[in-house]
Amino acid sequence: MKNYIKILLLGTLSIFLLTTACKEDEAFAPVNITEMSVDSAYPLDVITISGSNLETVQSAWVGTEEAMFMYDGTAISLTVPEDAKIGSSFITLVIDPDYRVVTGFEVLLRPTPLVQSLNSSAVAPGSELTIKGLSFNAEYGPTVTIGGVTANITSNTDTELKVTVPALEAYEEAKVEVTTMHGTSKSEFLFYAGENLIVNGGLDQGSGNDFDNWTKLNGGDQMTEVSGDDAYYGRAIHVVGAASNPWNTQFASDPIELLENTEYTVVILAKAELDGAIMRVSASQWPDDYFYGDDVELSTDWQQYAWTFTGQELENGTRIVLDMGHTDVPFVVDNITLIQGASAPVGSSPELLVNGGFEEDLTGWEVLNGADNAEVTAADSYCGSKSLKVVGAGGNPWDVQIAADALELEVGMMYELGFWAKAAGEEGFFRVSASKYDGQGSDFLYSPDFALTTDWAYYSVVFEAKTTATGDVNIVIDAGATTQTMFIDAMSLKEYLPKASEYANGGFEEDLSGWEILNGPDNASVTAAEAYEGDKSLKVVGAGGNPWDVQIATDAVALTVGQQYKVSFWAKAAGEEGFFRISASQYDGQGSDFFYSPDFNLTTEWAYYSKVFEAKTTATGDVRVLIDAGATTQTMYIDNLVIAEYDGGCE
Repeated sequence: MKNYIKILLLGTLSIFLLTTACKEDEAFAPVNITEMSVDSAYPLDVITISGSNLETVQSAWVGTEEAMFMYDGTAISLTVPEDAKIGSSFITLVIDPDYRVVTGFEVLLRPTPLVQSLNSSAVAPGSELTIKGLSFNAEYGPTVTIGGVTANITSNTDTELKVTVPALEAYEEAKVEVTTMHGTSKSEFLFYAGENLIVNGGLDQGSGNDFDNWTKLNGGDQMTEVSGDDAYYGRAIHVVGAASNPWNTQFASDPIELLENTEYTVVILAKAELDGAIMRVSASQWPDDYFYGDDVELSTDWQQYAWTFTGQELENGTRIVLDMGHTDVPFVVDNITLIQGASAPVGSSPELLVNGGFEEDLTGWEVLNGADNAEVTAADSYCGSKSLKVVGAGGNPWDVQIAADALELEVGMMYELGFWAKAAGEEGFFRVSASKYDGQGSDFLYSPDFALTTDWAYYSVVFEAKTTATGDVNIVIDAGATTQTMFIDAMSLKEYLPKASEYANGGFEEDLSGWEILNGPDNASVTAAEAYEGDKSLKVVGAGGNPWDVQIATDAVALTVGQQYKVSFWAKAAGEEGFFRISASQYDGQGSDFFYSPDFNLTTEWAYYSKVFEAKTTATGDVRVLIDAGATTQTMYIDNLVIAEYDGGCE
């Protein structure tokens, strides 16, 4: 009897041929690896293995993960598994149960770019913007777009890019996007393609606790410099308020000449050290104080806040004043920006979840049940470099549970939980709940199951926070009922505050103004008998045929090609089997239809539904959004339909 244990050294390539069973004088053709195209690669990369007798290989593995491979008669092409463990590993070729060839290999962490901060929230076209982050010049260098337009790169290191802002419309709101061969990352906050009217709005000029072009009007001793990780970018101001009147802690810009009856917006970045920090912005030149913005409570994560006001032509100009004396909770302010024009108060609904993109692994989350079924992976993601990978247990929903850290929600307030998800195959689904899982009646939300597709798609649910027996609330992913593998990313929880719609009269309060019934005129009408909000809603009765047999279309609106838009609405059915879909098209027979949602399956109670789509070029230009409701025979009601730009969810 012979034990076959062979070690072959081919140059620098070490190969181990192992057998563990005894064979009685059995002859076999040894498998030899003579060359590998690379000795390290990223997950999903394809590598080539050359050698002899490779046709006898039955399976291949990278570490403990089985790999797909193909033999073309000459060499093996092997795909590094997406779940292969990062770091030093090995490739195993299995010839039969007792005979393997093993060689060392390294699985690389894919250097996906990450935009961390911008030196300013507003830079004029033709001027320079600095972007800080990670993995910018990975291997072949990046491309940068601002508002979808390519920006010229003037300086490039792995952690810093300097670019020239391209020609965009004055003060156009834009996202800054960095793309390398390994992925894409967008700026977290809005950027404005226009001059910052505040000198030294980034607070980078000055020394000690002084900031050029700014004056500490009141409470100056409690305003100090911070930098490095404590600032959003470069240098910032740390504030401890007077816990008294707002004006008892004040920080004012140099005077600025504004135009009469012209809208301006102040945008800042701020981060509180603890809950309870409050501030506002005012516009004045004492004694002519003519604007006081609403108070905002600051998040403990960096957030962007905005106040819009109408300018006045004062003899000595207008000073932008930060009124920060409300409390003594410390916070930091950076990138103070003044632009011409109105901007949405983007900070009015701050993000409540910590690490919803799972970029910091499971920080802010806890696996309650199914510890072996949930992990953070770098193999697939909607944005960033990681996502949550969940494998169902084929039992109860709670058999696999992942819970966010407890949150203090305001009882009676509406919140929207949104996320991106995909499944590896059919029958991928899970639900979300809001609870304390304490057996004391604290569970007040169980969403319907979200049925996933094999492509990344957006899902959301709106719920009202209610009193719990134990106080704070956990958002829980209940994923145990299926056996499918699923990926979850960009999970977000915010107050439910719908944006202004690109399309008019989504609440049907003005009857069918802004809408047209294309098919089934007897099946669609505005009614006062039911409404989610206001006095009216759209009543639709299906025709029991094709979806397009009952169609109601918005007026055409010019959407930005490449921009994502979110369709959201409230709906209910009079009974079972109520459903319809949404499409975006020009129904012109020229290939202009570019979005068809899955069917929205309605309940008999008002519920919230949403979907995200990307605007594409149409043969006839502007886009109409359609309600296709002809496939059922049920009566349905639709209200508060909003179509607004979607920021991508990667916050």
